[in-house]
Amino acid sequence: MTKLNKIFCILLLFACVGLYADGEEGGFVQEDEIHSIENMIIATEKQLEMQKEIKALMEEFKNCRFLFMQEDHSKKHAARMIDVANTLLGKIQEHHLEYAFSSAYLKELAVFASIASKKTLKNS
Repeated sequence: MTKLNKIFCILLLFACVGLYADGEEGGFVQEDEIHSIENMIIATEKQLEMQKEIKALMEEFKNCRFLFMQEDHSKKHAARMIDVANTLLGKIQEHHLEYAFSSAYLKELAVFASIASKKTLKNS
């Protein structure tokens, strides 16, 4: 047997051992990998729901601000705008998403959130 044939036989042996080991582990895709991807899918769905909630709050804040500016600056619209801004800023901070928004937007939310915290202190 030539040296090249011996090397080929050794490589073939390693390949067969590798295929056998894969067979013992349940084939090409192991259960752990399937479980891992399921967990990633669940986490992604939760993150998407949170982002949709933040978007809805952003749209509500925009609408409240518009109504407040268009109407007679009613207390009802101002109170709702303050509550939504406070909730929105809390969600953004809770999920560490400050990087995704302009500093001007965050400052505007912070102004209204500070009013909400003052309002809460007065009620206590």
